[in-house]
Amino acid sequence: MHVLRAVGLGPKARQWYRATYTNQSASVFLNGWLSAAFNFLSGVRQGDPLAPSLFVLEIEGFACQIRSRVKDIESPGLQTIRELLFADDACCALHDLSDLQDLNRAIGLYERASASKLSNAKSFLYPLGSFRNHPIVPRLGTWRLSDSQFRYLGIQVGVDIAEDAGWEEVKSSTIACIRSIPMYDLPYAPRCSIINTYCYTKVLFYNRFLPAPKSVVKEIKDAAMLAIHGRDSDGTRRRPIRQAH
Repeated sequence: MHVLRAVGLGPKARQWYRATYTNQSASVFLNGWLSAAFNFLSGVRQGDPLAPSLFVLEIEGFACQIRSRVKDIESPGLQTIRELLFADDACCALHDLSDLQDLNRAIGLYERASASKLSNAKSFLYPLGSFRNHPIVPRLGTWRLSDSQFRYLGIQVGVDIAEDAGWEEVKSSTIACIRSIPMYDLPYAPRCSIINTYCYTKVLFYNRFLPAPKSVVKEIKDAAMLAIHGRDSDGTRRRPIRQAH
């Protein structure tokens, strides 16, 4: 309720939430066996329609703690980086070891407030700059170091990333998506809308971080032009590839 009040929800909305989640009960259904009902002491039931919005409000409190404690990192040609959060995935950019201590405090506060727990098995530190050449292991606490490139929200992250890193996968999945949608009998405008909404979104997102190679752009454009106009981007006519059913 404190979080709901802090984000600006009025008393009636908070009362509605309280009434919805007070005295909740649930049962476990397993292989045809139904358990006796039991009361919920924390969390919500699986499939609860309000769970996503409640989690976003909850995790925003964690994000605010990070913003108030941790310094950001500036890099030429890139936007300032401090925290990236998507659902229950988080990526933080730390300037120095004092930032790590402040992050640990923010995590500890969030764990106490939410009854959540950081997964040590899935969490690691990726050193950048001078930290790649200096041992800092004794001051890491429970954190582990990793020098392997990693992916966050589909984006390849790390030092010495190849210019075309990940684009082959993006290209293949985008072209497969374009070819899988039956658009042959649709008018021109809906075809363009489908391509823009369902096929180009991932390309534009990925391109914000790693500019697309020209060869990848041409292949994706050819597939889109073929689906919309029945011809490649250079005007060459081809029959659309129909999917077998």
